[in-house]
Amino acid sequence: MWPEIRLRSLLCDTRGVLLQAGVDANARSETGRTALHEACQGGHARAVQMLLPYTGHLDVQDQDGRSPALLAASNGELECLQLLVISGKHFSPRGHL
Repeated sequence: MWPEIRLRSLLCDTRGVLLQAGVDANARSETGRTALHEACQGGHARAVQMLLPYTGHLDVQDQDGRSPALLAASNGELECLQLLVISGKHFSPRGHL
């Protein structure tokens, strides 16, 4: 268990360094997803918290019409959804399941 916890901490630290160095947090994959989509779907609350200051729009939808908020809600990732809500950034839970 210890190596897994240490690895997760290292990954979060690495994400923070990359974001501070100017890596585009709004970059999209070939399916139209951003890092925030992936973090919300996977329940990675620490990554969501780290990405929010660098994220332009929370309403961005992937090619299937799903927003980060919709992915968090549909996967039961309430901590991620709560972080989106309290961020103060406008978003709509619209999208297609």
